[in-house]
Amino acid sequence: MRSTKTNWLDMFPYEFQEKQKELPIVYQPLGICEPHGQVAALGLDTFKAEHLCRTAALEVGGIVAPTQGFHAHEAGASARWLYENVGETDPLMTSLPPELMYKTFLYQLRAFYNTGFRGIIALSGHGGAHTQDFKRIAGHFAEATGCRVWYGTDFELAGPAFPADHAGKYELSTLMHLRPELVDLQLQSLEQQPASGGRLAIHSSAHEATASYGRAIVESCEAAIVKLVREMEQELQSGHAEECPRLDYQAIEAMWTQLLQQPWVGCSPRVGQVEVPSHSRWKPYERAIHSL
Repeated sequence: MRSTKTNWLDMFPYEFQEKQKELPIVYQPLGICEPHGQVAALGLDTFKAEHLCRTAALEVGGIVAPTQGFHAHEAGASARWLYENVGETDPLMTSLPPELMYKTFLYQLRAFYNTGFRGIIALSGHGGAHTQDFKRIAGHFAEATGCRVWYGTDFELAGPAFPADHAGKYELSTLMHLRPELVDLQLQSLEQQPASGGRLAIHSSAHEATASYGRAIVESCEAAIVKLVREMEQELQSGHAEECPRLDYQAIEAMWTQLLQQPWVGCSPRVGQVEVPSHSRWKPYERAIHSL
């Protein structure tokens, strides 16, 4: 019996083997828990990535890997952003040090490759300066192995027609469409309550958010990711189906050593960026350059 499942977690071994044989592409949803004002659920970024990966798998094929709900934040340019938009309150984030997250991602790619996937779509609902670092890791792995790897964000999929933001018209509209029960604009009044955390990074355009605008964003992203996967499918079909050697830890550590030869964009402030004051909780993370 042919399985219609898409989630790796839900599959029996025979279902996984059948689905992978049909299309050896895996989707890695990447998100984070972080504040999106008082008005939205903390997992907004994660919900976006999960929905789009699942949609593409249903439309084209492939298998959706378990969601990575931790991500890079806090460090580099993010430290200043958090200082300005969250302040000294606890941001309730599932954040890891950038280099630790980068190396984890590299090992995730290894796991997919060794499991037999030859195409990888790593879709993040969380953007920032670190995006360039993840793209570099993905490109390096692809060049070293011949595996097709795409890393990007929903903001890229949506394109210029839908200007990106954080907890504003773009993001809140998206969640209004995907999970309407997880957005309540009336909760913005909580900003005035003591110990509430204040504005928690809400964008000035939040009041413009609508479910209809969110639907337009999501439909644009869905079309873009389906197109991306179909193009990857054609590349895989035109390539040579040869058995590839498994990657051991030593091979990945060698890749990591090579990646460390260049600086990480997401580990230090942007050029000309105003530094975080020394008293801030974010100051220690402003420069997170070190070798793990």
